[in-house]
Amino acid sequence: MTNIVLPKTNQTGANEWADVEDNDNAIAAVVNGALDNGNLAAAAAIVDTKLASPNNALWKTVFQASGNLRDTAYNAPLGFGDPLSLAFSSVALIPLDPTDYTVAAKTTQWRLSAAAMVGSTAPGTSVGVSVYGLASPAANAVVFGSAVGGSGVDFHATPSADTGYRSASSAFTMSGAGVFVIRGGVGAAPAVGTQVGITALLQVRHI
Repeated sequence: MTNIVLPKTNQTGANEWADVEDNDNAIAAVVNGALDNGNLAAAAAIVDTKLASPNNALWKTVFQASGNLRDTAYNAPLGFGDPLSLAFSSVALIPLDPTDYTVAAKTTQWRLSAAAMVGSTAPGTSVGVSVYGLASPAANAVVFGSAVGGSGVDFHATPSADTGYRSASSAFTMSGAGVFVIRGGVGAAPAVGTQVGITALLQVRHI
């Protein structure tokens, strides 16, 4: 802890001004760059908006999912299976309540950051991912709700073979509490032999 120690606690001589100046310089030396956590009272209750925390604005990963998009399996959730599948056993479900990630006096932002690796066959169509709400299942398979606005990530309009891509959505607001999935998708049926490995990160920050 950096404390202010006054060099002069009483007049030491005829030059009162020198005594005052020494004390002023001691105070300035601490206030101008030497204050630390120890100078703050435990009950100071300083609000977060007055703190320039370098960690608040960093993107932090909340959830990660992966999948292998193929010509025979696409427009399905990322998860634990290979390839992408609508089967329950393969889907990575995201139980999420955005209020769990609230920081007082800060704006909560979300984004989807993703990477894709295209195999030796170009898909011939766009490839991307988005966050979707999960509707009630039917016939033991996933049924999608609505896409979360602003969560879409498009890797490329026509991805090339043997090429890697990385992209991220703009910051968006997560919808209310529910169960979500990260859904891989294509603009049209991909070329025969298409394989695209995808990993997506759902991230949050506070600004």
